[in-house]
Amino acid sequence: MQTETVLRQALSERMKPVLMMNKPDRAFLELMLDPEEAYQFFVRAIENVNVGDDQVYPQAGTVCFGSGLHQWAFTLKNSP
Repeated sequence: MQTETVLRQALSERMKPVLMMNKPDRAFLELMLDPEEAYQFFVRAIENVNVGDDQVYPQAGTVCFGSGLHQWAFTLKNSP
């Protein structure tokens, strides 16, 4: 609920959203997903966020993958 409230407030103030996909390693280590299943899992998660006017896309650098516990993060960007 707090995430939705903060997101709604940020969008009302015209801030561009960035999605943080936390703990993506769990898709492999705990859920035991193969690479295609993990990809589809992440795609569905991003699609669930992209229901409004402001959309996030990994290739646009507006989706970040990371782990606070293990202190790593990355984003994807298309080459120019």
